[in-house]
Amino acid sequence: EFCLFYNSDNAGAVSDFTTSIADYGTTQPSCYDFKGTKAGHGLCVKNEAASVWNRTGKSVTVYYNSSYAGASQTFADGAKANLNATLKNNNASHRIG
Repeated sequence: EFCLFYNSDNAGAVSDFTTSIADYGTTQPSCYDFKGTKAGHGLCVKNEAASVWNRTGKSVTVYYNSSYAGASQTFADGAKANLNATLKNNNASHRIG
């Protein structure tokens, strides 16, 4: 699974995925959101994620824009890392593999 966290250093609420997502969506109830009881829960993931944990067995690329476009950052399998300054709180899609 690929996890996006609301805060840096894999803290705060989490949203996890098993597939690539071309557009996280911007409003409830149709957006992908952060789950749990920690900071950020219930907020849409788009433009709110700060860190990731990649447990997919493949590399995962996070993109600035929807439809896998714009600036990007790739995470190897097993990576637990913060999004870079360009993508922190400015993320719209991710592609697994």
